Amino acid sequence: MVWQCKKGILSNEKYYGDLILQKTYTVDFLNSKKRKNKGEIPQYIVEGHHEAIVSKEDFLKVQAMMSERAAQFGNVPEIRHKYNQRYAFSGKLICGNCGATLKRRLWNSKAKSKQVVWLCKTYINEGKSSCNMKALDDITLKAVFVRVFNRLYEYKEDFAKAFTDNIEKVLKQGAKCEDAFKLDRDISNINEEIKSLVRQQIKGELREDEFDKKYIVLKKMLEDLQVRKEALNIDSNKYDEILKRTAEIKRIINLREIALAEFDDDIFEGLIEKVVVITPTHLEFHLKNGMKVEEEFIKKRGINGLQ
Repeated sequence: MVWQCKKGILSNEKYYGDLILQKTYTVDFLNSKKRKNKGEIPQYIVEGHHEAIVSKEDFLKVQAMMSERAAQFGNVPEIRHKYNQRYAFSGKLICGNCGATLKRRLWNSKAKSKQVVWLCKTYINEGKSSCNMKALDDITLKAVFVRVFNRLYEYKEDFAKAFTDNIEKVLKQGAKCEDAFKLDRDISNINEEIKSLVRQQIKGELREDEFDKKYIVLKKMLEDLQVRKEALNIDSNKYDEILKRTAEIKRIINLREIALAEFDDDIFEGLIEKVVVITPTHLEFHLKNGMKVEEEFIKKRGINGLQ
């Protein structure tokens, strides 16, 4: 933490009197998420903006020394990016039981039958007593995404229009009489009920037909509340952002001349914001425009089995 603080000071152009504009930019009007500008938009330098504390010559010498030190330890942007974004699912798999991310692990690493799986971070760090979500294997994840993409591809003319029409309908209807605090409370309560239901199902305390029946009712209630909540929050900027993201999703899908035969990292990255693992055989894909696609499946015996 101390080094990061010092590094921030040593790298700050303000100390030699200049000012760089647009160091960050807004990437998500839906939740005001900002991102560091790495060339996505123009930056502007205002030279001699204020009185300098150090000379520009000394500042540049310090930058050269830091770059040399970083290179000695392999701490350069290209290498950092390589390891931070090493796998398509990294940071995008969310445990539907506890909300933690899933981490990549290799089972039977020394055997011929080694298998890549994704495990809940809470389960890894704190054990089954804190979260008993079971592992999800990498091959199954990829196969399920291929299935989801191909369904979107098959109905590509309809899905985007239906989604934007629903958002437009919400905007036009408004929700002036709704109480945002009450909606938040109701949404939170139903989310807790769903988590509790999932825990019961994982522990074997509920039959599959009982789980399905209760889950469908709670899911419908949650979706209704979320639509009403969104009606309170969506403004023109957010709506424009939704349309922009939906257009980008359509563009990515239309680039394909045929359906996917195997997993594609670039397509997954372009379409998917996150994947909520409700159970190891029930996934919820969140597209980057806010649309959600659920996929339930049966895992057959063998690592490649799926139906």
